Amino acid sequence: MKSTWLIAAVAATLLTGCDKPPHQPVQEPVAEGHLLQGHQDALDKAKAVQGVVDDAAQQQQQALKEAGG
Repeated sequence: MKSTWLIAAVAATLLTGCDKPPHQPVQEPVAEGHLLQGHQDALDKAKAVQGVVDDAAQQQQQALKEAGG
């Protein structure tokens, strides 16, 4: 008699678990670009700044030559 109630309880428990929707996996955010995009952007900015510094140094050298020094 006890086993009948136990089987009925287990069956009821298993059947109530079937009503739940399946587990939805968590979607991880998708990264824009590639892993080193931030480093590439910083490198591009540094190259642009270096170009400006080089131009300023060249203009200064030209001004010194024109001034006779």
